[in-house]
Amino acid sequence: MYPFIFEKGEIKFTFDKEKRDEVKVNGTKNNDLMTSYNDEAYKIQKEIMDFQQQNQAKFMEAQQKGDQATMQSLMSQITKIQEKYVDQNKKFIDSNKDSYISLLLLTQLAMSDALTPDEIKKYYNDLDASVKDTKKGKEFAENLKKIEETQKESQAKQDKVAIGKKAPDFSANTPDGKTESLHKNLGKATLIDFWASWCGPCRKENPNVVALYNKYKAQGLKIIGVSLDKEKDAWVKAIADDKLDWLQVSNLKFWDDAIAKDYAVEAIPATFILDANGTIVAKDLKGAELDAKIAELLK
Repeated sequence: MYPFIFEKGEIKFTFDKEKRDEVKVNGTKNNDLMTSYNDEAYKIQKEIMDFQQQNQAKFMEAQQKGDQATMQSLMSQITKIQEKYVDQNKKFIDSNKDSYISLLLLTQLAMSDALTPDEIKKYYNDLDASVKDTKKGKEFAENLKKIEETQKESQAKQDKVAIGKKAPDFSANTPDGKTESLHKNLGKATLIDFWASWCGPCRKENPNVVALYNKYKAQGLKIIGVSLDKEKDAWVKAIADDKLDWLQVSNLKFWDDAIAKDYAVEAIPATFILDANGTIVAKDLKGAELDAKIAELLK
């Protein structure tokens, strides 16, 4: 099958039956553009394939040895080559605002999360009216509205838990089934710690949180762990294994947790530092920065 743009004009297909992958489609504006675009994209694809072929043995050897530095270096290099696709698409759209191909490429970029919502909106608004007026153009406009609505909702949630705002109260069950709330458990300084037993980075950070708690609990530090677990047994076991001696609550609803949604948490671990009045004064601090902030609040 050979993709082409169905538009007015004489569309010509040139191919060699011995090289069926090398079809050229020309004769009309968008088909000429698509063929030239594909020629450039093929060069990038070949560069990726050549790199993979040349470095496959090296990557496999590093993987067997557990050589993370070499693996990361190779992955970084291939990512840079892959980014050429995004650059090619951006340049094409900028140079061909009245081309239907630009709309197709913009759709791909939007679906792959290669652009921010603001970038998507700008690229679309810059397209020629003739492109926006196509069926796919109108569909894109409707999807753009949904993206903007989602962006507004996300920003509203972020604003609700911005630094300087009063931390929203919440309540959930402890492992023994008792309901506890945030505002009833505030200390001179309070750390809200979003985590889960299945979260590797969270478990890796837990010893540091334990050390912080042991250092400052006598001076008024409170910690409230909010777990995004879905299995109670795994949650309770992780609390015991990691020696988390502070208040723990969970709705056991994974990413559907109402508290996480209320605090606009989209990745864990995530932390919020509150002062004695329950005001958010910092977020996601670690190490020396976290220690210094807690010490400051406890003076």
